[in-house]
Amino acid sequence: MILRERMLKIFSSLISYLINDFLIAQFGAKKKFIMFRCSSILKRLNLATISSRLTSSNATPSSVPYKSLKSDDVSTPTSIPQSADVVIIGGGIIGCSTLYHLTKLGCTNVVLLEKDQLTAGTTWHTAGLIWRLRPNDTDIQILNHTRHLLNDVLEEETGVHPGWINNGGLFIANSKERLNEYKRLMTIGKAFGIESHILSPSETKKLYPLMNVSDLYGTLYSPGDGTVDPAGFLYIIGSRSHEIWS
Repeated sequence: MILRERMLKIFSSLISYLINDFLIAQFGAKKKFIMFRCSSILKRLNLATISSRLTSSNATPSSVPYKSLKSDDVSTPTSIPQSADVVIIGGGIIGCSTLYHLTKLGCTNVVLLEKDQLTAGTTWHTAGLIWRLRPNDTDIQILNHTRHLLNDVLEEETGVHPGWINNGGLFIANSKERLNEYKRLMTIGKAFGIESHILSPSETKKLYPLMNVSDLYGTLYSPGDGTVDPAGFLYIIGSRSHEIWS
């Protein structure tokens, strides 16, 4: 572990050195400001890389930003069944969501396999953004269904708030072409009953007073969008799946 940490620090320093030379050549006087940003990013990268995996079994509680779901939280069978109608590999949000929907459809002979802990992979550190305006029908329907679960279904089923915050979403257009693209998204969204509005810079400023809108062509505002705690969301659908199954 010590050797690994030293190698990673050397690698990080090398990357910083290469970036430094590149910025001097490309940006001159602006280099100092940009290097401050890059240094901040590298420090975060280094910390995230050399530290023990934050959701591993040997992580201390103070170092875990989100609660990692251990086997005690969602009951785990002592032995794996010899056969199953469906085997799901991976205990992240996709795997647990698949388990939840299969059990809702009456498919109870299902096994979910996770080599570590639930949320131990990518799920725990996702941003948890839920926005429904997409350029294709399939994505829109999936995201609409997800929002419906978060806003209307899960708390009623479980009595536990899933961590959903309906704070709206804002798409920023800094060019005329991007604003036209957002207008097309708004039109597609209307066909699926998704409320959204194209706002001028001044209208955006009224909605978000602290925002600098001097370089904007406009924005697309979707009031039904929001954020969710990914680990909390997974815990609820995992627990609910077990309740239905048992």
